[in-house]
Amino acid sequence: MQEILDKIYQWVDLSKLKVESDQELIKSPKIDFVGKVTVNDRYGYNIIILNEAEIVKIITSYIFNQQTNSQPPNLKDISFEFLNNVQLSLLQMNLRYVFIDKNHNPVSLDKKTQINIDDLDSISISKNLYFDGFDQNLFFEAVTNIINAMEVIDILYQKIGFKNLI
Repeated sequence: MQEILDKIYQWVDLSKLKVESDQELIKSPKIDFVGKVTVNDRYGYNIIILNEAEIVKIITSYIFNQQTNSQPPNLKDISFEFLNNVQLSLLQMNLRYVFIDKNHNPVSLDKKTQINIDDLDSISISKNLYFDGFDQNLFFEAVTNIINAMEVIDILYQKIGFKNLI
C-alpha cells in the first residue's frame, strides 16, 4: 500500500496540487488511507485506499442546493429528465454513483419508484482503481472523469433552468 500511496503523492504533486491526509475520515477498519485534493474553489476529490481489497477509490460528491423559489413550475418533469440525464452521463463515463437523500441515506434506484430532486441532498460519484495495473494514466483518467462528471452535472443544471441552484 505504501508504494501506491507514494505514487499518488508524487503524481498529485506533479499536477501542482496537494494531497491532504485526513485521519478523521477513516471510520472503517477496511479503510487504510483517506486523502483530500482540492482542485479549485468548486471541485475536489477524495482518495480512499482499501488495502485489503487492493482498491484505490477516487470519489467526490455533488451537493444539490435546494432553493425552491427559483425552481421552474414543472419541476417533476424537469427533475425526472435531469436525473435521467445525470445517470446516463455517469454510466457513459464508466463511473459509479449513489444518490443521497436529505437524511444522508442512499436512495434506491428501483425503477418502480421515481426519484424526485426535492428529496435529494447530493450524489456521490466514484471510480475504483485496482492495485493490479495501477499507473499514472489510469489514476489521472479517473480523476479527470470525476471532475468532468461534476462539470456535466453543472451543465445539465444550467440547461434545464436550475441556474440559481448551483
